[in-house]
Amino acid sequence: MLTELIVAAGVLTTAIAAVTPLIVQQGRVLAAARHERLALDELSNQLDLLTLLTGEPLKAALADLQPSVPVAAALGDVRLVGELLDDDAGQRIALEIVWQQGPHRECRRSLTGWLTSPETNRSEAPSQPASDFPAEDAT
Repeated sequence: MLTELIVAAGVLTTAIAAVTPLIVQQGRVLAAARHERLALDELSNQLDLLTLLTGEPLKAALADLQPSVPVAAALGDVRLVGELLDDDAGQRIALEIVWQQGPHRECRRSLTGWLTSPETNRSEAPSQPASDFPAEDAT
C-alpha cells in the first residue's frame, strides 16, 4: 500500500509539472489575442472616423492621432501613426498601431482605407435599384 501511494504521488507530481507550463502559456496566448483584437478594433474605429474627413481636417486629424483611453490603458506603450497616400490606386489612409507585447517583442498591425469623394459615390450609384425580377403592377 505504501508503494502504491508513492507511485501515485510521483505520477501526480509529474502530471502537475507537465500541465503547469501549458496553463501559463495558454494564459499568455489569450492575453496576446485580446491585445491584438483591441489593436485591430482601434485601427478600424480610427479609420472609420478618418475616412469621413477630407482636406485640412483630415490632415490635422492624421497629425494628431491618439489611441483611445481604453486601448492605451490595455496595451500600455502604444503608438498610433497615420499617413495619407496618393498614387495610381487612389487616395488612401494607412494606419499603423505599435505596442509592446513583452520586454523585447514589438507588435505592429496596419490597416488601409481608401477615400472616395461624395461626387464619386453619387456618380457611381444607379438612379434606380437594379433587379433581376420584372416590376409588378400595383393594380
